[in-house]
Amino acid sequence: MQVDHFKKFISFSLVGSITLFPFLVLPSMVGILDDHTSLSTSMAGWVGASGSFGAAIVGIILALRIHRLNFRNIAKISLILAIIIDLISAYFVNHGSLIIFIRFFAGIFYGMAHVSALSSFPRYSDYEKGYGLLYVTEFIMSAIGLYLLRVYSDFIGATGMYLIFATLCFIALLFVGELPQNTKDVKPKKSSKSETKLLLTIVSLTVLFSYGIFEAANTVQFTYIERFAVNLDFSPNQIGIALFWSTIMGIPAAFIIIFIGQRFGTVPPLLIGIFISILSLALLLSTKTFFWFFIELCFIGASWSYCLTFITTLLANLDKNGSIVAAGTSFATLGAAIGPAIAAIALGDSNFSRVFFLSIILFLLAFIGFTSVIISERKRKT
Repeated sequence: MQVDHFKKFISFSLVGSITLFPFLVLPSMVGILDDHTSLSTSMAGWVGASGSFGAAIVGIILALRIHRLNFRNIAKISLILAIIIDLISAYFVNHGSLIIFIRFFAGIFYGMAHVSALSSFPRYSDYEKGYGLLYVTEFIMSAIGLYLLRVYSDFIGATGMYLIFATLCFIALLFVGELPQNTKDVKPKKSSKSETKLLLTIVSLTVLFSYGIFEAANTVQFTYIERFAVNLDFSPNQIGIALFWSTIMGIPAAFIIIFIGQRFGTVPPLLIGIFISILSLALLLSTKTFFWFFIELCFIGASWSYCLTFITTLLANLDKNGSIVAAGTSFATLGAAIGPAIAAIALGDSNFSRVFFLSIILFLLAFIGFTSVIISERKRKT
């Protein structure tokens, strides 16, 4: 990896991770809203879903014009607006359905900056290694955030949580200067196909929908994993430690692609990761002790990070200019929005087994979708 690219990738990774932070700490965020506001457990899940819906909508719009966008300016403006929305959220945090509406707009502005960061990587060589750095950064931030928000939730509270979000967005503003502008720094690679044509190929659509289902599967279990642990009578410190280390395990998992690149392709390693997620969730259904909860959660965290690096690289392979990456981000965000929503419905009267079964079914659908990509590619070559 070139040194100048490495410096840019660090900046892209910081902006991309910070603009995903509310999602990265979703279980702790739901816990804080449940414990420190008037919102119910189900309603707290909908707060997380609303932001993801906003990000998904804006991601689709940006994907259709990604070749002509100025990523630097978009990220700068959207981060400033995100800070304002976070401050408003801190004030109206106890206002029931209003906070859901407010977080929808927060998702739009977070999503604009996030898409800008992720779509910047394919403009440079070694982009798959850049995505490895991105997910390492995401999982470091997620681990720290999940632990601190869970253990110090009584001190931070819901208002403090949104003030932390605003502060992080301000920090991200310091790094947006490294994002490319189409008129400077990096010229987009010429493409013979428009964004729409690229997005509407069978392979692209299959990958995009499979990615969305994959993220829905993850967020279904991720939304209520903290509440599941509380239901098992684990202490706040135990839950914080489990969430921390399960996320930390995503760091070495994300590094795997940095070392092996695409030597074994993208889909075969991805399928292995999805299988590990399914197996871990199946075991979690019968878990009663903290030891096994901890182990299984670590495998889930590692497989999530590991899979994301290969999925994003697969998206970038389909279009180096970033339109598929932007669309993928949108589909993933849509899946991340649907996940908490359907998990809240499946939860019912704290039926966590039903939530985890739903997650397993979605993982199986994603597995089938990505497998079909291999089959269609082999048919195309023969």
